[in-house]
Amino acid sequence: MPLPSPLVRSWPGTPKRTHANTALSRREVSGRGWRTSASRCTIQESSLFCDKKKKKARNPLRTLESSKDNSTSAQAVSSVTIRSNTLAGWLINLLGDVLMKKHILAIAVASALPAIAVAQNVSISGAIDTGIQSYDSGTDTYLKSFDHGLTTSRLVFSGSEDLGGGLKASFTLDMRVNPTTGTQSGTTGSSFNRGAFVGLSGGFGTIQLGQNDTTINQDIDSKTSQAANFGLSASIGASNAPTATNGELGSDVANVIRYISPRINGVQVEVGFQNGNGSSATADAKADVLDIAASYEQGPLGIYVARADSDATTAGTARTSTAFGAKYDLGVFSVGAFSRKAEMNNNVGDITINQASARMPLGDGLALHGVYATGKIKDVSNGKGSGFSVGVTKALSKRTTVYGMFTEVDSKSGASFTMPGLNGGSSTAAVGVDPKAVTLGISHTF
Repeated sequence: MPLPSPLVRSWPGTPKRTHANTALSRREVSGRGWRTSASRCTIQESSLFCDKKKKKARNPLRTLESSKDNSTSAQAVSSVTIRSNTLAGWLINLLGDVLMKKHILAIAVASALPAIAVAQNVSISGAIDTGIQSYDSGTDTYLKSFDHGLTTSRLVFSGSEDLGGGLKASFTLDMRVNPTTGTQSGTTGSSFNRGAFVGLSGGFGTIQLGQNDTTINQDIDSKTSQAANFGLSASIGASNAPTATNGELGSDVANVIRYISPRINGVQVEVGFQNGNGSSATADAKADVLDIAASYEQGPLGIYVARADSDATTAGTARTSTAFGAKYDLGVFSVGAFSRKAEMNNNVGDITINQASARMPLGDGLALHGVYATGKIKDVSNGKGSGFSVGVTKALSKRTTVYGMFTEVDSKSGASFTMPGLNGGSSTAAVGVDPKAVTLGISHTF
């Protein structure tokens, strides 16, 4: 018999034919908010009928989800309506409709979130690398902090979006940090001093705009190094060029347009241009840089070549910078080497840096590393130097490594030679001084 009004259940949002003569068990009836001891109930003409009536539902205000239609996979969401001519019944029905609309909105928002996540992939990565160093300056010995031993401490935000048709947009924001002080390090006034660029990539290759390296030219030392940052380029200075330099052009600079071709049969070509005029320029700064590079990477072999030319005439800066490099992994050990020659401005002697490194795995995460480097300044008497680094690393996991390294340099009387193992290569000793250092540190990437 039908349950009497005002407590007759109906499903107004669902076609009647879906429920007509639909049999329901006692459990299914109870699941819809009714209490009955009847063994069988049916839905006829959108109303609920039971074999016998026991108790009326005590809580008619409930939200129901209908079962799947046999002919479709869509889910219909229905509400409970109370048939009543009373004001209380009308208010209860109104409140039920409001709750149902909020429920549908929540489902719609939740369904949209995964689509947003797929369209825009954003990640946070970086590294923290710091340690302690016993430093002998040639005139004094003392302990000091040391950063960037194996890798540069940094915080990186990057992301990409699939635009369809094989086209993808991407961005990178790369900030160098000093973990010993918790401050930003690098170029003053530049938040993301290691990179801040946006790009488009597809079958044609990749185009990047913003603060960036002009090409792989500036990374040939890191590509070939077998001792991580300890194997980056050495630097040299002299009495007429007291600030040591490695002769690079276009490293982490502003206003860069960079093109990277697809890698075909191991070969890739890059072209980069740095516009020397920023957005606030009122005249031509005549400081443009044009950089062209090529690389071959196939299996254990990598070969790199690049040349950059600058319009700048600032004393002590490079006018041209040419670099070559190669690496090879033999399995039992790997080797790498690179050479850079820079023609300098204002009668400062041309600089040549040559460097070689090797790595030998010892098992159980241990590895032995060695670096040897030389530098020379043309037309400067005794304007040359050399140095080496040797040490071990122990990988505790894929992300965490501890290391110990010894570095020593020999600067002739006309030169000041330095390597990354000496305070990260960021400072220059006096001309003719031979500093050395022992470094212990921890490197963690994320």
